[in-house]
Amino acid sequence: MRSGYFSRHMALISVIASAASAIPATVASAQADSSAPVLIADPTSPASQHKAAQNRRRIELERELAKLRATHFRATRNTELRQLGITKLRTYTAPESYPSLLKTFEREGDDVRRAIVQMLVEQGTEEADATLAWAAIMLNNPAFRADALEGLRWRIGEAGVTQPMLNVLDIALQSENESRANLAAEIADHYEIVGLIPRLISAQFSGNPGGGGRESGRSGDLAFIAIGRQVAFVSDLTPVVSDSAVGFDPTVSVASEGTVIAIHDAAVTIYRTEVHRSLVGLTSRSWGQPTESLGYDYEAWKRWYFDEFLPSQQTSEPAQEAPDSPGGD
Repeated sequence: MRSGYFSRHMALISVIASAASAIPATVASAQADSSAPVLIADPTSPASQHKAAQNRRRIELERELAKLRATHFRATRNTELRQLGITKLRTYTAPESYPSLLKTFEREGDDVRRAIVQMLVEQGTEEADATLAWAAIMLNNPAFRADALEGLRWRIGEAGVTQPMLNVLDIALQSENESRANLAAEIADHYEIVGLIPRLISAQFSGNPGGGGRESGRSGDLAFIAIGRQVAFVSDLTPVVSDSAVGFDPTVSVASEGTVIAIHDAAVTIYRTEVHRSLVGLTSRSWGQPTESLGYDYEAWKRWYFDEFLPSQQTSEPAQEAPDSPGGD
C-alpha cells in the first residue's frame, strides 16, 4: 500500500521542479464504446528508454538505501554506527534520490530525519525546495512533517517562497485530505502568498457525490420513505377437488396506497473552516479591507477577485504567479 502511494505521488516532485518530457505514443486500439483511442507509449522511443533506465536506477537506489538502513539504523542504538550511516546518507544529494530517501527513511529516528532535512536545506535547489514542501505537507509521519516544515521555513526565510514550493502548496490545496489542505492554507496565509488566493477560494469547499448516482458507479435508490396503508385481499382462488370433498386454495395479495419518497443520489459539501479563515486573513491584509462578508459564497469571491482585487493590484508589485484562476481546475 505504501509503495503504491509513493509511486503515484512522490514522482510528482521531479515534475514540480521541471517540465516533464513528453513520451511518444501510438494508438494501440479503441475503447469498447469507440469514444477515445487507447494510447500506449512506444517502448523503442528514446523517451521510453530513458524512463525505463530511470526506473532501473530508482530500484537500484532503493536497494542501496534499504541496505544502508538495515546496516546502520535499524534495530541499533550504537551512536558511532548511526553517525557513520548519517554521513553516508548525506551523500545522496542527486535530485532523483529524494523520493527514495523519503520513502525509505520516513519512519526512522529523529537524527536520521533531521539529517535528511538539513541536507535538503543546504542544497538550495528547486528540486530540494519541492521535496521539503512535499515532506512538510504530504507525508503521513507527523514527526517528519514537523522537521520538514521547520526546514521549509528556514528556506523561505533565506530565499522566499520559490515556485516549486508554490506548486506543492497548490497541489495540497486540491487534495481531498483535510489536514494537507489546512496546512497549505496556513502556510499561504502566514507568508502572504497572494498567488494562491484563487486556489484558496476553490479549496474552501470539498465534497464527493455518493450513493446511486452516475459518478459513484452504483445503481438503485439510496433510500426511500413510504407513508401509506396496506390492505390484504384474495386475488385468486384455486379449487381443490377430491372424492366426496372440495376445497379452495386462496392467493392473498396486498394493495398499497399512499406516498413513497425515493432518494436516487446524494452529495456532501464540506466547508473547510480553517482554509476559509486563512483565505479571509490573507485577502483582508492584501486588499486592505475586510473580506469576511463574502462568507462561503463562491461566486461572490470570484467577482471580488476579478472585479476588485486584481484591479487594486495593478499599481502594486506583481504577485507571484497563480497556478489557476478561481474558475479553473
